[in-house]
Order: sequence, then structure tokens, then C-alpha cells
Amino acid sequence: GCREIVSLEGLPRSGEEEEDEDGPPEPPIPTGPAKVYGVATTERARAMLAREKVDEMSSGVITGASGVLMWMAEQRKVDAVCLLAEAFRQFPDARAAAGLVHIVDGMLKNIAVEIEPLMEQAEQLEKQIKKAVDAALSAQQSRQAPPHTSSASPSMYG
Repeated sequence: GCREIVSLEGLPRSGEEEEDEDGPPEPPIPTGPAKVYGVATTERARAMLAREKVDEMSSGVITGASGVLMWMAEQRKVDAVCLLAEAFRQFPDARAAAGLVHIVDGMLKNIAVEIEPLMEQAEQLEKQIKKAVDAALSAQQSRQAPPHTSSASPSMYG
């Protein structure tokens, strides 16, 4: 059998869908580290979360394969944790993945994982997303701009 189970998941970033006073929200651009929460099945597993300074989730439901793993581990008294990183729904969030990998690297002492490639990928992805968001906003603004009229050029219709 196994001694420990570590399951990785994502959950929507808090405040992702909020609107401000000026109207609909701008598309989010990932910056900064993703917040990671944890759920544990045993006291030893909770101690693993505490050692890595991972806040325990106080409410919610874990579904899918991770939910089944956690339920079975709890029934069989197996040490299991599920790490949940806040991530954007609209696109891959390499910072969230790097946050999860960093914590797993600290938990599992027998392996060493480099997160630098993930952070480089995150920066490249953020630049691409920013470029796409800027282009979309520019296109939207140009569609909303009033048509340019000039009395110097004749109009075909009036």
C-alpha cells in the first residue's frame, strides 16, 4: 500500500468575477504567487500542511478523482493531502502550477523539483496574455469610437 497521497487541484481565484464601479471587469492578468489551500485526512497530514505554511480550507467540496482519493484515504486512515491553488479559469495559470510544485517539493523530501522553468513559462504566458488583452481592449475601443466625419470630403449618401 501507499503511505502518503498528495493530490493537486485548482480553484477559481477569489474576486475573479467581481465588477468595479466603472462597469465590467477587465480580463485578469496573472501576477504574483497563487494562494494555495490544503485539505488533510489525518493529524500527520495536517502537520505536513502546517510545516509548509499552507492554510487549511475551511469549507467547500472536493470533487472528481481528488475527492474520491481523499474520501478513500480518510476511510482507510491514510495520510493524504489535497492542495488547491487559486488559478484563473480563462487560461493556463503557470504561477498556480508553480505554487503547487513548490509546496510538493517541500513536502516530499526524497525528490527535488526545479520550479524555475515553470516561472519562466509563467512570465512568457503573462506577456502573451497582456498582449492579447491589450489588443482586444484596443479593438473594442475603436469600435466604440464615434465615426470620423469631415465636411471636406463629400459623402455618398447625403
